[in-house]
Amino acid sequence: MDTGDGAVDHELRQSRLSTFGRVLAVATLIYVVLTFSASIWLGRLSFNRSSIPLVVATVASAALWLLLRGAPRSPRFVRNLLIYVLLVYAVYVPSTARHTLVVASLMTVPLLGSIFVAFRRRV
Repeated sequence: MDTGDGAVDHELRQSRLSTFGRVLAVATLIYVVLTFSASIWLGRLSFNRSSIPLVVATVASAALWLLLRGAPRSPRFVRNLLIYVLLVYAVYVPSTARHTLVVASLMTVPLLGSIFVAFRRRV
């Protein structure tokens, strides 16, 4: 039997994933625009192949946002979409092990702090 609590949790999850997609799309789009603007400003406008993966990642993040906003979707759709978008993002934005370690290290402290604050408010 399905309870109402699961539906609320699913809608909240979908809303948060949509917001996550929007934030990722905006952040990567800002980076691409800044990189492109800097190349124009420096007078070195050329085709930069390193921007292609970021544009693909931006499109994947925007798809996550656009497909999950609005009406509730089925849990299966949300799960499959999330898996697909994360795989696309991981494939098109490769990184060295050192870069991944640095980014993960920098994100761990704020992430743990945010989780602590979020769970502290629930209790």
